[in-house]
Amino acid sequence: MYQRWLNFLELLGRIRLPTWRSRFKLLPTGRVDGGDVLGSTRWKQFCSPETLFRAWGPDSRSVWKPYHCITLFAALEKFTPENLGPIPRSALQFDIPHTDPAPAWAKSKPMVIVDLPGPESVMTATWLSFSAGYQPVSTFDNWPHPAGLLKPESTIGALLYFAPLMADLHEKHPVDAPPMWICERGRLGIRSGKPKEFDNRYYLDDSVLPGPKTIKQAGIKELVYICPKKSDPEIIDLSLYFKELRKEGIRVLKAPISDAAIFAVPTDLVPQQVILSKRGFFRSSAGGFGIPIPEPSSSSG
Repeated sequence: MYQRWLNFLELLGRIRLPTWRSRFKLLPTGRVDGGDVLGSTRWKQFCSPETLFRAWGPDSRSVWKPYHCITLFAALEKFTPENLGPIPRSALQFDIPHTDPAPAWAKSKPMVIVDLPGPESVMTATWLSFSAGYQPVSTFDNWPHPAGLLKPESTIGALLYFAPLMADLHEKHPVDAPPMWICERGRLGIRSGKPKEFDNRYYLDDSVLPGPKTIKQAGIKELVYICPKKSDPEIIDLSLYFKELRKEGIRVLKAPISDAAIFAVPTDLVPQQVILSKRGFFRSSAGGFGIPIPEPSSSSG
């Protein structure tokens, strides 16, 4: 497994791409003159990969530390100051439709996977961290690019917007606080890349998802999967994961964020019968996912 948890600075040096900034200008993440969730400019303290990575990850002593993904945080050093800022709250597609108290199911401390569009996943994770004491594990494993099929810039903007609150909560959570995986629901994309595009689609694998043995050893017996709507199926990569967990006796529940009644009392999730083809997904030589799609050569058949 990619040992991203051993030494963040060492890893950051390993994946640094010094030619990026001279080759292109990354898209803005939000408003450089904007405020954060606390109505302050404290977000500026989290503009380095190290500080944002720490705010959005589990305790350094946590068993979940190995699964906290480094890629999107490392990309912060590729942004110019005028292109780095928090997303406006108005840019979020929805707000938390529930009251501030934690849902009742959180009392049993199940593992949680938040699988919404990136910024909304970040917002929902902040709420669960605040209301139920969950510690975050981020799974954003792709590189931003102006020609990218996916646009993780808005997720970075959301991470900055909520960072001051998450950093404060980080100091209060115990090392054994229940874990919560924060995901980008659109990670698989809807098509493959074309020439001159940057294919940064990705999938979740065992580098970011703990196996049943690790989960059981932590005393966890249930997983709650947070998705947008009741009718929304789980994403394919998680279907395979949920099958594995259920086979090992771990209960998997579905909690659609848009339905307050079902969210409060999650229902059993039966995984889809699917196969995930990993062909067409491109890992960068720097780690994470994302490569430019070249023009076909004139000699190609």
